[in-house]
Amino acid sequence: MGIMGSENFESMDDLFMHQLQDFYDAEKRLTKALQKTIDAANSDKLCSLFDDHLKDSEKQIEWLDGIFMGLGKQPERETGEAMKSLISKGEEMIGAKGDDSLRDAGLIAAAQQIELYEIAGYCTAPTLAQQLGQNQTGEQLQATPDKGKSADSKLTEVAESYVYPASRPCASEVAFAHSAADYTLGVVTKWRGSPRTGFFTTVTRPDSCWSG
Repeated sequence: MGIMGSENFESMDDLFMHQLQDFYDAEKRLTKALQKTIDAANSDKLCSLFDDHLKDSEKQIEWLDGIFMGLGKQPERETGEAMKSLISKGEEMIGAKGDDSLRDAGLIAAAQQIELYEIAGYCTAPTLAQQLGQNQTGEQLQATPDKGKSADSKLTEVAESYVYPASRPCASEVAFAHSAADYTLGVVTKWRGSPRTGFFTTVTRPDSCWSG
């Protein structure tokens, strides 16, 4: 998944090995980043999801170790600048100050960018493996994008169900902010629904100059 620069590829084996080394580097970096992300997350659901992702990444490293051994190669890392950049952006969210729920939303956004990048990278590897006659390896590689898509969907679910609603102001907070303006404009604002997911309705006061 690295950005190709001055690498020298003499065969398809070289290209395939370069990709595996890039995956290996990415997973190693990701495991370290996820440990920090778990500590930074506020939502219990999000912490649990990041913890599951960490375990998956650790298993992925073991699995890549096995692929290298099966190919008669020692596991090596090829620095992927793109993954380094994405993780760096995520670390900005880890150190962010302010509202906890908004920081969680930022962590989710960073994690989903990484997931989508991994999906794209792993989608190309199975074809190379099959071209080299490594059919079993190709089948194993093919399962990785599916795992990434599942993780991405779970992040979206946690964001929409737990993180985004928690970042909205409470009804009482918003009502107080509206009160002064409402009186001036001659309207009455009422909150309908639950404290977190409800909505405001506005009606004109009978004594208002706007009431006709």
